[in-house]
Amino acid sequence: MEKVRFGLAAIILAFVVLKVVFFNLTPAQWGDSYRFLRAGVYLSRLSYPLDEKRLPLFPAFLAPSFVLNIDPIVWGHVVVLIFSVLSLVLVSKLAEQIGLRNPTGPILAVAITAFSPVFFYWTSQIYAETLFAFLVLLAFYVYYGKDVRFKSILLGVITGFAFMTRFEGLLLFVALFLSSVHKFHRSYKTYLGFIAGFALVSAPYFVFRYLSIGSLSSVYLSEPSTFSFSLNVILTFLASLIFVFGFIPFISFPAFREVRGFVKRNVPLALFIILELLLALFWQTAVPRLFVPIIPLLALLFVKMLSFEKVQRPRTLEIAIFCFLFLVFLVGRIYLRLPFLVSGKFVLVPIILSVLYVLFLYLKHPAMYALVLSAIISSFLVSYAFKGVYKSIFEASKYAISLNGKVVYSDETGVSRWYLSNKGVYYNLDLSNDGEYTWLRENNVSYIVDTNEHNEGSKLEVFKDPGFKDKFLLMEKFKVGDMTSSVYKVL
Repeated sequence: MEKVRFGLAAIILAFVVLKVVFFNLTPAQWGDSYRFLRAGVYLSRLSYPLDEKRLPLFPAFLAPSFVLNIDPIVWGHVVVLIFSVLSLVLVSKLAEQIGLRNPTGPILAVAITAFSPVFFYWTSQIYAETLFAFLVLLAFYVYYGKDVRFKSILLGVITGFAFMTRFEGLLLFVALFLSSVHKFHRSYKTYLGFIAGFALVSAPYFVFRYLSIGSLSSVYLSEPSTFSFSLNVILTFLASLIFVFGFIPFISFPAFREVRGFVKRNVPLALFIILELLLALFWQTAVPRLFVPIIPLLALLFVKMLSFEKVQRPRTLEIAIFCFLFLVFLVGRIYLRLPFLVSGKFVLVPIILSVLYVLFLYLKHPAMYALVLSAIISSFLVSYAFKGVYKSIFEASKYAISLNGKVVYSDETGVSRWYLSNKGVYYNLDLSNDGEYTWLRENNVSYIVDTNEHNEGSKLEVFKDPGFKDKFLLMEKFKVGDMTSSVYKVL
């Protein structure tokens, strides 16, 4: 037992150290991070922005930074780190609850969860995925717990909090409710307690929203409806799912039989995984983030499928299936160019380790070390590849804020909006170049921040027109790889 605790502590410590390193390497956050921080500002003033489609629980954890006057970015990193560590602790607890009695089991489940490149990266961002994953794991920990008082109400409350974090909490509600019907069908009090706990937490926000804007609808609920079925969509989903742990998984035929038994014994867990995977298939713009809450559960399932006592030599058909998964992965990596499948020539590292894993199985040697090492390397490579995301626009915005005058921007990264604050003006009109210049002069704009990072919907183009070159002066250009951001002065 002491060795298990030491192993778990070592993994979590390594996880924390690497997180802190990457926090310091990444100057800018993804756009949604600033939306959450903006919502936190409102909550710190006991209000909430009615134009915000994101739910309020995660911003509530960010709000204290504005009350205590602490750097909100640093605070946000601390919050997601705490929930990340708590999630890993719950993975080890769930491993014991579902019967991973071999000491290697909980350690391996925690390791491949922590260093899944998707889990590692997105729990490094100031995003609600970390809190949501923690609440999902907490719900299942309570569900499988023995002698838990008021279990149905407590599950309803936790599920309500999950729903107030991300709308996918509704999938958790469905999975647990249907499982409760399956398991406790003789007691209607179970259903009522579960629903009451859920409503107690979630109803106040939706009452507030309805009274404020007269509607309960959200843009989030309509986004999956834009799904268009195609071969690329399927390949994107499969390639992202195959490499979700940072290695190509090999699953033997006996393991499939274990899956069937696992599903029968763990209906809510299996049902939630299936519902979340279906959502990811139909809502590809949120892939791979949608995998974050199910990665710990898939890790538990994967480890449960492995036989630590009886390592069997792979069969020919099993090797063929493994090669097919490799092919799908390579198509995603080369043809679709999915970023979370590891970038550049370093993709050879997890490929080689995945092959070594199967080779070790064939030679009847322990193969787990190859998997964990592959996951760690993949997480490191993905996080390192993304360390410069939005860095150029971050530097340009910080530079522009030091200038004396109004600044206009048209990018949608969220970085400009956050760092320029009240000094910045968002431009999204559809005018001619002459009309754009007239608009700039009429609105007393002194500077323009331009970027090619995630510049969807950008309308401001006049300063690129040769006919207006004497109307603008390039003040500074910031370049990070292929990404550039510039600051122009309006003459």
